[in-house]
Amino acid sequence: MEKIKKNFIKIFIILYIEILRWWRNKFKVFTTVTQPFIWTIFFGIGLGKIIDVKEIASILNYSGPINYLLFIFPGMIGTTVIFVSFSFGHSFVEEKEKGFLKPIILSPTPTWIIILGKILASGIVGALQGLLVNILSFIYFKDVAVTILTFPVLIILGILSGAIGIFFAIFFKNIGSYDSLLFFLVIPAILLSGAYFPIELTPIWMIKISQFNPFYYGIEMVKKVFFASLSLEKDLSNLKEILATKGFGVLETIFFNLFFIILFITLISVIIKHKSLE
Repeated sequence: MEKIKKNFIKIFIILYIEILRWWRNKFKVFTTVTQPFIWTIFFGIGLGKIIDVKEIASILNYSGPINYLLFIFPGMIGTTVIFVSFSFGHSFVEEKEKGFLKPIILSPTPTWIIILGKILASGIVGALQGLLVNILSFIYFKDVAVTILTFPVLIILGILSGAIGIFFAIFFKNIGSYDSLLFFLVIPAILLSGAYFPIELTPIWMIKISQFNPFYYGIEMVKKVFFASLSLEKDLSNLKEILATKGFGVLETIFFNLFFIILFITLISVIIKHKSLE
C-alpha cells in the first residue's frame, strides 16, 4: 500500500511540473486559444456557404437550430486538444535531445511512472485549453452555450492524443524529424476525423480509412457530448428521452477512445522495456 501511495505521489509531481510548465508559457496559451477561431471563421464563412446544414443536422441527430459554424465548433475544440496534447511528444523529444530526460530516466523513479505522468498531464492541459476555447466562444458565437459536460471527454481525448504523441516520440531523437509528423500524420488525421466536415458525406474509401483513425472517435465523442448537452440545456424536461437516444452513442465513442488509450499505453510499455529512452 505504501509503494502504491509513493507511486501516486511521483505521478502527481510529474503531472504538476508539466502543467506548471504549460501555464508559465502565457504566449503559447494565448496563441493556442486564438488560432482555432481564425480557422473557424475562415472555414465557417467559406465552406458554410456551400454545405447543406440540414443534411448535417440529420447526421448529428440534432433537432435544434444549426449552422455550419455551430457544427464545426466542437470539432474546433477537439482540434485544439489534439494539437496541444500531441505536442507533449515534441517536449519529450526535446528533453531527450537536450539531455534533460537522461537524469530522470536514471533516477529511482520507474520509467512507466514518468510516461504515465506525462500522458495524464497532456490530457489535463489539452482539456484546459479546450475549455478556454469553449468559454471564449461567447465572444464569437452568441448562440453557443458553454457546457461543462464536455470537459471530461476533452480529458479523454487529450490523454489519447498525448499517448499517441509520446508513442511516436520514443522513435525520434531530434525535434525536426518529429515535427514532420504534424504535416505527415496529424493534420491528415484531423481532416479525416470529421471535425470540419461530416465523414458520412465523403467517399466510401475515406469512410473506411477514418474507421482506423483514433482521432475520428475522439472528435465524434466530443461532438456527441456537445450536442447532447445543448439539447439538455434547451429542454431539460426530456432528459430520459435524450439519454435514451444519445446516451448509447456517447458511451460507444468513449469505449473506442478508452480502447485506443489502453492500446497505445500498452505499446509504449512494451517498447520502453526493449528500447533506451536516453
